Amino acid sequence: MRYIKGRYVKVIWATSVSVSLFTIVSVFLAQPQDVFTTYLIPLEPRINNSIVLAVFLALLPPAVAYSINIRYKRAVVENIPRFLRGLMDDVHAGMAFPRALEEASKRDYGPISEHLKVAISQFIMGMTLEEALMDMGRRLRHPQGVQVTTILVEAYLSGGKIREVLNTAVDIYATFTEYRELRRTNVRPYAILIDLAVVVFLVISFVILGQFLGPLQEAAGTGLLTGILPLEYYASILFWGSIFESLFGGIIGGKIGEGTVTAGLTHSVVLMSITLVFFNLLIFQQVIVL
Repeated sequence: MRYIKGRYVKVIWATSVSVSLFTIVSVFLAQPQDVFTTYLIPLEPRINNSIVLAVFLALLPPAVAYSINIRYKRAVVENIPRFLRGLMDDVHAGMAFPRALEEASKRDYGPISEHLKVAISQFIMGMTLEEALMDMGRRLRHPQGVQVTTILVEAYLSGGKIREVLNTAVDIYATFTEYRELRRTNVRPYAILIDLAVVVFLVISFVILGQFLGPLQEAAGTGLLTGILPLEYYASILFWGSIFESLFGGIIGGKIGEGTVTAGLTHSVVLMSITLVFFNLLIFQQVIVL
């Protein structure tokens, strides 16, 4: 399982943001100068769509990179209890600790197995087992990876108490797993609430434009009302309101669900895509008809 290192993530960010800014500047330069001076925001759906797609170019590649890393770290955390339990069973069966580690590397523990094979190879090539395990912990790129390898080193150095150390470690990480599952269950309704808020905003936008602002626009066309701005203006305001709500709502949802802001980028991209499709299929078409 792949993990994208921090320096590569920075390169992805720099490249995607540069392309996005170039696209946005190109869109602005291609328009007449009076497009943005009358109402401060573009009224044409084509321009709005182009700007949002440029934002997609900035967010989508980093969101994919963060999703890969989050999936990697989740695999590390979820496999630690299984790895420790299997190791404990082998030690209880009478295997020597290095031999038990070698057998564990042949099983499927996700990223742990991959890095454990490297650690075993380093041990065979002459590195001490303590150094090989600590190097493995650093390569796992997760705080719990360093923790579990430190526990393994202490278990190896403890001699006759190795079974007690492993038993205690299995109990601790089983408790961590139960806590994560409980937390995930408790915060899931709040993440769903954010999605519902975006959907409700879209529906309200559709109703306001069709049932309220649309008739007012028609009345203004007959001379019964004055001071009514173009319907495209209100549609653009609601469009950008939905885009911002989708962007920040997704980020907040990621913070609630995974504990990190970067985890919400993928959620933001999905919500923004839904908003873009909804406005282009329903609201912008409705504005054109009216």
